[in-house]
Amino acid sequence: MSKLLLCLWGESYRSGPQLSRTRGTNNYSERQLFASQSHIDLIEQIKTTFDISTDIFINSYKLNDTDDNILINFYKNNNVNLIKYNFYNEVFPGEHILLNDIYDNICNLLESKENDYEFILFIRIDLYLKKYFRDNIIFDDKIKFAHIDSAININEANATKFKNICQQIMIFPKNFYFVIKNKIIYNTTHGIYDNLFANNISNDNISFFVNTLHVCSTDLSWNPLYVQVGRYYNLHYNKTGIHCDTINHIYDNNTNLLIDNDVYIEKWNEYIVNEEKMENDKIILITNNNNI
Repeated sequence: MSKLLLCLWGESYRSGPQLSRTRGTNNYSERQLFASQSHIDLIEQIKTTFDISTDIFINSYKLNDTDDNILINFYKNNNVNLIKYNFYNEVFPGEHILLNDIYDNICNLLESKENDYEFILFIRIDLYLKKYFRDNIIFDDKIKFAHIDSAININEANATKFKNICQQIMIFPKNFYFVIKNKIIYNTTHGIYDNLFANNISNDNISFFVNTLHVCSTDLSWNPLYVQVGRYYNLHYNKTGIHCDTINHIYDNNTNLLIDNDVYIEKWNEYIVNEEKMENDKIILITNNNNI
């Protein structure tokens, strides 16, 4: 059986909108464990579908002994292999520095376990993973990102072939571990794709779970892959709102360009109303019906 390393990273038990640092308020435990259960569901689905087992590495921040132990034991008691966890007392001065620390920890793990892992999967720990993501995850020889960040200048991205991405979910197959070991993806967040492209990693070796553009914060706009459980869940997918004016574009694999194709706005809205309705009702009960 093949193995993957799942890195759950970032702040747990979050509460509040984009850019807020609030943790541990209102129904924070219910929301975090709701997200964590989706991680467990994903692990089980990966094992069943792909015959791949999972080790978990958590790199997060300390809230308090009680809640941190609840989180650790939640994973342990669900029969997953939690091999390492860090809960730092102080928040790193930037997300890119936290990611650098995560990569350093992974390099240390790979020194003894390199042959064990066919893939490394990064998921921010406060993300509830939607059914669409769990049902459509695939593992191949490409680096994968969740989606392109809709906070992007279309003309500039098409001219330079650089583009902001959502770094909250990433997959690196074994043949690209060198981009971690050689620090190619260090010191950046949304610009990880740019670092890869600037270091001669072809766009043929990079893919996205969805080719539509989405805001990286789910209190600002809907996306099909995840929900940040500490934030208000926004069910609107249209061109109004912060960073939403570009969502009528999709990424074209053949040309590496962002092209106008607003038919997908209608398709995703039909999906929200129909296929995703039951799941959305469940998400709203945990998020929007509580003060966060």
